[in-house]
Amino acid sequence: LPLISDLVGRIVSEDFISPNNPPNQIEFNANFAPDLRSVNLTMAAPLFTAQFKNLRLNRNIRPWVVMHPDYTPLQLADKHFFKGQAFPSCVVDNSLAQTFDNKTYPINLGKCWYTMFHYTPKEDPTSSESSSEDDQDNFSVLVR
Repeated sequence: LPLISDLVGRIVSEDFISPNNPPNQIEFNANFAPDLRSVNLTMAAPLFTAQFKNLRLNRNIRPWVVMHPDYTPLQLADKHFFKGQAFPSCVVDNSLAQTFDNKTYPINLGKCWYTMFHYTPKEDPTSSESSSEDDQDNFSVLVR
């Protein structure tokens, strides 16, 4: 029968001699690193205690094992699809522009207005109604 350290490899300690753990239960304790890239895990069973140090967490399971106070796991998992941003945004300053997909480009703005963002909702190609009332849904963001 292989020891847990043989299976996982990142064990700091195993105690099979004097575990002093309650019978009929297994207790897990997890301490996550501040960046959520790794976890220290303690497992206390009736016959042994084991400590795992620096177990790497896959970025796709991080939102499911650590609960955020404001966002659901699905919202946090979306960060993967939006290149690290929970809610895509764009930024413009004097010398750089950052796009919604998190790409940064050098820019040189003058004293005039520039269109940073323009939104036009999709039109229903099967609709025969006039789109004049939908024009209120169009908007632009200008920067200077």
